[in-house]
Amino acid sequence: MDETEASEIEIFLGSTRHGRVLPQAVVEVLKTYFEEVVVIKDVSEVEIEELHVWAEDAWADAKKGAVWPRRFEAVVKAWAMGSSSKKVLSTPSSAKTSRRLSVQVEKVKADDVDEEDTLLLFGRIDPPARDTLLLQSDMEKQGLTGERVVCLSAGIELGTPVSMSELQGETFYKSDARVCKMARERKKAGVPTLAKILEGKTKDVRAQLQSHFSHLIRDLTDASLGRSD
Repeated sequence: MDETEASEIEIFLGSTRHGRVLPQAVVEVLKTYFEEVVVIKDVSEVEIEELHVWAEDAWADAKKGAVWPRRFEAVVKAWAMGSSSKKVLSTPSSAKTSRRLSVQVEKVKADDVDEEDTLLLFGRIDPPARDTLLLQSDMEKQGLTGERVVCLSAGIELGTPVSMSELQGETFYKSDARVCKMARERKKAGVPTLAKILEGKTKDVRAQLQSHFSHLIRDLTDASLGRSD
C-alpha cells in the first residue's frame, strides 16, 4: 500500500464513523474493489446504505469466490449507518407530510405490490416508504412494470436488454447496476459498459455512446421490452 499519499477512497474507508472503524481486511478488499474493479474514485458515488452488499462482492472478488464472513456484516452496517438502521427521519413540522406519505405508501402496497413482488423488486419485504413511492412514480411515468423498470436500469448500464432472472436476485430497484454480476463479467471480458465509456479514456467516446445506446434501443424494440404489456 502506498503510504505517501492515501487515495480519497482509502481515507474514507479508514475513517471513524458512528464511533467505529472497519476491520483492516474489509478496508483492503473494498479499496481494491472500488479503485480497480468498479473504478470508483469519488466517495460520493458510494451508496453508503448498501456498503455491506459491496463488501460481500468485494470479498468474493478478492478471495476467489470465498464466502463473505458474516462476522463482518454487523460491523460494516454499524459503521455505515450507525447502530440503528431504522431511524425515522421526521420532524414535528413535517408531521402532516409524514402522515400523508404513510397513507400513500399503504395504498401502493395494497393496490400494486404484494409481498413477493416487493422482495423481488427491492430485495426486502420492508423497503423505505420513499423508495416504494418513487418506484410507483417511475412505473406510472414510464408505463412499465416494476420488473421492467429494474431491468431497463440495468440494461442502460450494460447496453443490452436483461431479464430479472439474469440479474440473479442481486440487482434491485435503486441498486447500482455498475457493480452487478453481469457488469463485472463484461468488465473482465473487456466489453465496455456505460460507466466505462463515460470515463472518457478513449478518443471515440461519442461514437461509443452512440453505438451503446443504438444497440440497446434496437434490441429493446425487437424484444418489445421497452413497452408495457
